[in-house]
Amino acid sequence: MISSSDYNSIMREYGELQRISRAERDARVEEVYAGIPRIRELDESRGSIALQLVRRGGDPAEAYEKLRKEKEELLEAAGFPADYMEPRYVCADCRDTGYAGGQKCHCLKAREIKLLYAQSHIDKLLESENFAALDPSVYSEPEHMARVVRYCREYADDFGMDPAGDRETLQQKASVGKESGGTENGACTAAVSQAAAEGKETGGTAPGTVTLAASQVSDGAQDNGGDKKPAAGVRRHRENVLFTGNTGVGKTFLCNCIAKAVMEKNHSVIYLTAIELFDAMAKAQIRGDANMKNLYEKLMECELLVIDDLGSELNNSLTNSNLFFLINHRLQKRLATIISTNLNMEHIRDIYSERISSRVKSSYDIIPLIGKDIRLRK
Repeated sequence: MISSSDYNSIMREYGELQRISRAERDARVEEVYAGIPRIRELDESRGSIALQLVRRGGDPAEAYEKLRKEKEELLEAAGFPADYMEPRYVCADCRDTGYAGGQKCHCLKAREIKLLYAQSHIDKLLESENFAALDPSVYSEPEHMARVVRYCREYADDFGMDPAGDRETLQQKASVGKESGGTENGACTAAVSQAAAEGKETGGTAPGTVTLAASQVSDGAQDNGGDKKPAAGVRRHRENVLFTGNTGVGKTFLCNCIAKAVMEKNHSVIYLTAIELFDAMAKAQIRGDANMKNLYEKLMECELLVIDDLGSELNNSLTNSNLFFLINHRLQKRLATIISTNLNMEHIRDIYSERISSRVKSSYDIIPLIGKDIRLRK
């Protein structure tokens, strides 16, 4: 939980953003006035025109609309964008106030979480574990890792887009379990993982498990001979991802890469190991710890939750109950979750529950990481 002084510091940052926005807008307005005197006349006449119309029983809105259209035409004729004289915000949703609709804006939540990360020093970790530092060639299966990295980059690039447009298609492909002969540019085709089907070193993905296999990530394949891109505003993959694989195949590194990229887009991200996650939830529920209660609330509302190393925690009935509640709650709220684990789907079902494994199978992209422990290769 951030302190009041930290909160006040963040709000001062918003105040500075607003000041800069106003100053930049004023400078653009003066630039336009100097180059297009007629626009100054239009702006200065707005009040008198409205007053005259009210006295005559007219509608000021119509007059304002005519003035607006004339201004836009004058701006465009002079080579300026139509909105050149409007304020420009870092976050258009809250207009750099931190609040939208009486609630904390996603950008304020992201700033709070980023501050918490800085205080816990995880930001230092993300400085070294990110896409820029990721080299697939150092892994024992570099081609496979390169395809997975492409998937992860697409996931991060598309984060925040509407997934509704491609959900039905993904589920239909998964039920068929075969390639359609071509994929949209950069998309992942739902298929049975060949490595899993052959019982290879996938971290134990059960033979026959239907996954959105990393081996099926397109390297720019064309769809039926056409150079087709995903629809604008529609993400290429599901919101939720399960990375499976043995120790040292890059699961945690990839989670960190995505977390950093999503945070840089001003989205709220919480990253916890499974041990830290369930410990925080238990302390909030059983002991009533105030700090843990605050973290618990953020777990339920952050835009991306990353749970690293599921299965490393001490398993009990409370853990199982909390995991199901967390997964189910975030699915219902359409909030993204990424999980990494050494467990396969059979183990998840046996250790946790059929309800949990069922939700993961139906709502997560399951990405197997294969190869040998990179730590033993160095």
